[in-house]
Amino acid sequence: MATPSSDCSEQTSVGAPTSPRRGTTLAAAASVTFRHQSSLPTLPIPPLEETCRRYLESLRALQTPEEFAARS
Repeated sequence: MATPSSDCSEQTSVGAPTSPRRGTTLAAAASVTFRHQSSLPTLPIPPLEETCRRYLESLRALQTPEEFAARS
């Protein structure tokens, strides 16, 4: 198990870094994240009503039939 330290390259017991590497900037991380953005297809945004309907339907398993009927 790792011991507390101010070293940014410290590893956890499972090997995951506890913080970003030194010298890594937010801008550099963002450029990697969005590197292929322009080559991806654009996806349609569904209407808000459809999104709300699907959200409420997803709650059905967590509600009693009476609770679901009151929301629908």
